Amino acid sequence: MTLQRNSNNFKKPRSFAPKSSVVYIGNLPYDIGEKDLEGLFGKFGRVRRVNLITEPGSDKSKGIAFITMLKENDAKRAIKAYDGRIIKGRTIKCSEALDRGDGAKKPKKAAQKNTARLKKDKQEISMIKRERRKSSLDKMFENISR
Repeated sequence: MTLQRNSNNFKKPRSFAPKSSVVYIGNLPYDIGEKDLEGLFGKFGRVRRVNLITEPGSDKSKGIAFITMLKENDAKRAIKAYDGRIIKGRTIKCSEALDRGDGAKKPKKAAQKNTARLKKDKQEISMIKRERRKSSLDKMFENISR
């Protein structure tokens, strides 16, 4: 990529490619497939990619998908049309996908539970240690007072 000089600063050349937009779809019926989603969203414009999230090691859908549309306006029209719509008995949630940068994931509930469990275990250990110290001191004072 070459840089163009513009007055006193350098900038990237202007891209004429249309901006793509990613749409998040949640609460999908589990039996809906990528082709179905491509057909639904294809009514609003060109679909570049369909990413249906599945259970690891299987083809079972988690009810979540990301659709990459070629044009941002097409994605916005599709979001407006499908958000809150009932598909196969389920009310789907449709919105613009948030950019998570480097693919950072939210902490899973299991990890949060493990953290809470570790904190509780540490508190219990501290309490047991305090009780042992107290009983040791009590025994020591009993021996001294005899």
